[in-house]
Amino acid sequence: PFSPRASWARDAGVLVFTVLSQTAANATYELRVVLRNPAAGQVSPAARVTSSGVTMAQLLLTTAAGNARPLLVAGFTSKGMNQPEGMSDAYAQAFNVFTPRDNLLTLTFTTTSSLLAGSTVIIDNLAGSALPSTATLPVSCAPAGMAGTAAWEQAGGELRLGVGND
Repeated sequence: PFSPRASWARDAGVLVFTVLSQTAANATYELRVVLRNPAAGQVSPAARVTSSGVTMAQLLLTTAAGNARPLLVAGFTSKGMNQPEGMSDAYAQAFNVFTPRDNLLTLTFTTTSSLLAGSTVIIDNLAGSALPSTATLPVSCAPAGMAGTAAWEQAGGELRLGVGND
């Protein structure tokens, strides 16, 4: 009962299916269409369905859960890194503290999708640390779910943190 072609208004995010013949009440119809996801990460939109011709209230569509949500594109939506002020060069110069000292980095990030167990979060370009390379750098994570240790590569300034559960 539907046209084999739908119209798509990308900027408005509107997909229109044309009804060619009357549909039956209480019948379930399955319409399939291929849309192209953008390259950048995005959350799954809250899609709604409505109709013209016969007035029906707009209805929010239920969607798959987790990483199977439609139009979800995995990506980082927020990220940050900081250190306590006492670790900064300005602090060291002001108080004449020029010996090597530990530097507590706090890394934060948010993703549009869940990270799968066994995957790795990689932070690179952390050049300049005097900490030698190690495969067992202790890490604390909130909430839990990441490994308790990370691999640190001093030469490349790379931190690799495993994901323990999704």
